[in-house]
Amino acid sequence: MTDRVAFYLAGAILLAAAADALFNDGRLMFMTAQRVLELLRWVAFWR
Repeated sequence: MTDRVAFYLAGAILLAAAADALFNDGRLMFMTAQRVLELLRWVAFWR
């Protein structure tokens, strides 16, 4: 991954997070964090 691609990807993620916070009160970020924690627990179980 080049620096340019990484900057565009980081910008898109920050823009999506800002739009979610502005329009949905951060519900999507909270739901995504819950799903990631659920996935981590599931992976830790199979470890």
